[in-house]
Amino acid sequence: MRIFLLVAILLFFGGKLIAQDPMASKIATYGQGKADDFLFIHYDKNVYANNEMIYFTGYLISPNIADHKVLSVALIRDADSLVIQERKFLMESGISFGSLIIPDSVLVGNYHLLAYTNLLLNGNPMAIFKQPITIKSGLEPNYKASLKIVKPATAIQSNNSVLLSVTSNDNRFLPKPTSVTYSYNGKTHQTKTDGFGQVALQLPILKNGDQNLKIKLKYEKDSSFMNIVLPKSKYKASVKFYPEGGNIIDGLVNNIAWEVKDERNAPMPLKAILYENGFGIDTLETNSYGIGKFRFLPASQKEYHLRLVHSELIDSNYFLPKTLQDGIALEVRNALSSDTLNFVLRTTKPQNVFVRLHNFRESFVYAPVELTNHQQNIKMPINFKGLATLTVTDSLNRPLAERMIFCNYDDTKALIVATDQENYQKRKKVELKINLEDIEQEAIVSIACVQENRIEQGKMNDIQSYYYLHNQLEQLPASISGNALLNSAYVKDILLVKGWRKYSWAELSNMKAPTKLKIDSLVLSGTIVKSNNKPINKSVSITSLGNNNIAFINTDVTGNFDVSLPATLTPFDKKLYLFITENNRLNYQINLNDGYSNLNKRLAKSSFSSVFQLPSTLVNSEELKLTSKEKVLQLREVVITKGKDALFSGKYGANACGDYVCLYNILNCRNHPGDSNNTQPIPGRQYMLDGVKITYQKCSTEDEKIGYTMINGLSMHKEFYVDSYQQPEEPAYFSTLYWNYAIGISKGQTSTIEFYTGDITSRFKIIVQGMSKKDLIYQEHSFNVTDDKK
Repeated sequence: MRIFLLVAILLFFGGKLIAQDPMASKIATYGQGKADDFLFIHYDKNVYANNEMIYFTGYLISPNIADHKVLSVALIRDADSLVIQERKFLMESGISFGSLIIPDSVLVGNYHLLAYTNLLLNGNPMAIFKQPITIKSGLEPNYKASLKIVKPATAIQSNNSVLLSVTSNDNRFLPKPTSVTYSYNGKTHQTKTDGFGQVALQLPILKNGDQNLKIKLKYEKDSSFMNIVLPKSKYKASVKFYPEGGNIIDGLVNNIAWEVKDERNAPMPLKAILYENGFGIDTLETNSYGIGKFRFLPASQKEYHLRLVHSELIDSNYFLPKTLQDGIALEVRNALSSDTLNFVLRTTKPQNVFVRLHNFRESFVYAPVELTNHQQNIKMPINFKGLATLTVTDSLNRPLAERMIFCNYDDTKALIVATDQENYQKRKKVELKINLEDIEQEAIVSIACVQENRIEQGKMNDIQSYYYLHNQLEQLPASISGNALLNSAYVKDILLVKGWRKYSWAELSNMKAPTKLKIDSLVLSGTIVKSNNKPINKSVSITSLGNNNIAFINTDVTGNFDVSLPATLTPFDKKLYLFITENNRLNYQINLNDGYSNLNKRLAKSSFSSVFQLPSTLVNSEELKLTSKEKVLQLREVVITKGKDALFSGKYGANACGDYVCLYNILNCRNHPGDSNNTQPIPGRQYMLDGVKITYQKCSTEDEKIGYTMINGLSMHKEFYVDSYQQPEEPAYFSTLYWNYAIGISKGQTSTIEFYTGDITSRFKIIVQGMSKKDLIYQEHSFNVTDDKK
């Protein structure tokens, strides 16, 4: 898919026909040397609980779309970069969809979902996406814990006094001490709580270092993580100035943007005084993103600095960049342009310059401009959408001024999403209608309806903002109003202070030869060795069992083999095995080499993120518990299991076929996949399946064989079951009411979707996003579920 729309036009600029850009070919070559494949994953929400299903749809934009055939998704714990779960899914024509179950044993806390495709560029994924999530619990742990800064550090007292308290859920002392492992300043220590369930820590202020205290607690079989960023009595701020165009020019009106961050790179909203040779001349301020701007006319031979008004800063004086005697000051009147870009060039002397509008992949407009006046207003037609850079150069293509803009900015709604009501009772039908607006072609979208408190705004991603902003620019602050692209004030601010993530004019200008791209594809391979790990010297036959098709593989004489991933496509929750089919198979063993798994472990430790996030702070374990009305289902299940072991006498979990029975005697219950209380069905016993009572037969793939190994191949997606909840005895406490991986919609046709509310009374949000051949689509809508019987 191609987002930028290029239309051949003839444009007269100042009475002159725009010339062919002499750097057009070099710009195109430079862009081709930068992998620009785009991957976005729409997850149903970003706050989950144990045993919940994660549903997702992946969207890919790439010039080599047919070569992206596999999507890898891994669940990774932030506290220790541990890969909790990993799966592979089929990708076709840039679309992939699937699901993951969060294991019951997963500790609550902060995690992220790492997704990428099979293609590698110089050893790293060409298309990658990282989604932060939170995992909470609906079960009552054996304890609760809290962290408190009893006495913060001061200029005199250099230590922070921190108190950790651990008690039972009813605030009683625990009969045994809790094991405590804490990390600070790169060192790890172990201790235990005292008889009062407490640990007192004295931690010094770090002049240079991470003041993040990380704690792991373990009591009997329960574990949890906590962390807190310790304060400083005084700290340094980072202040950067961004003159529009790049330089401050003597004697010309200049627009200056400035950005303030603290030591954790968090934005700082504050006030400051602008001084000229020691005398205050203006009061300035930054907004919630730490960004401010001002306009001033610098005088020759004078010095300018800002003094921040903030009592906790070590140094509050920051000098502006030196002014240049000669140069060009650039002012863009409409950085979010529709079809015409208006800008002003101011110069200290008459000169000939060249104006170029480009995105480091293509040159859209190029024209020579003769600056004869002190100030010249210029208008430039635009016929493409997205980020671009306006670069002013001399005849040797040396940059004189540069400014980023957004072309064809449009905040109108491309989708109309509405429900038949704004308020619903529990277990009632919802009718959702979707209409395309201002898009001539068909689109494909994924749809989620989830409880609104299962979406943390700071961890929210949408396909429009991610494609046009977060994927292109340096790390950005999170938009406080949701969809970043539709927040015009936010976009204007970040275009003043942020630059391209991958491109620079200096790198482009100095490029001598095209960059050579080394593109590889991840593989799944293995080796057969003797049972004593010694190599073999003959070909061995292997077969797969557990998927829809039986695959046969012959190794080479050294025992090496590759696994064709399409041949490993396996139904959701089914296991796939590789078997050695030789008569003497007991003499061999299979060693797998999963390139995806190896890469997951490496990438888990990387800090890649497109959106800035503060170090997480968790000072009370109660923060990661679901509300009472959300966890009723799990609590009821615990009660039901008491005294009913005779009824559920099978082994816990699913059998080798992936079959299981929930507490309500339903075979392969769609509402409880992965539940810790599920049991294996017993042959000959009767269970409910789709409303019909059946007798379960023996699983045909019970693993009684020797000389095999389980393989993580391609997983099929699990369909979301739309339940009308007609069985009142079964609770319906589900935070995701509806999910659809991919649905086609067309302009002029209303798409109607029906689903049902459950037993949770709350506000719910519908999110629809996807793509068409023309653009990317995002829209949301909310409604309420109440106890009102009227």
